[in-house]
Amino acid sequence: MIDNTNTFIEAHHIIRINKLIQLNNEVWSLMDTSNEKQKVISKKITSGTETNRWWKTCLDQLNSRELYERYSRYS
Repeated sequence: MIDNTNTFIEAHHIIRINKLIQLNNEVWSLMDTSNEKQKVISKKITSGTETNRWWKTCLDQLNSRELYERYSRYS
């Protein structure tokens, strides 16, 4: 009876450990994906021309048409 109980407990521990390993691998995978996305976004921000950096444009320097064209896609 004790041997059966120990076998059951050991099997349960192995299952739990495997689930934890799987969760750990999923978290690392998500982190890698997130880091890659962050690199792409960072590269786009730093490599953009001044005209693509709409957030640096002074609103007073734009006419109504330019305002509409630049900001209508973000609303």
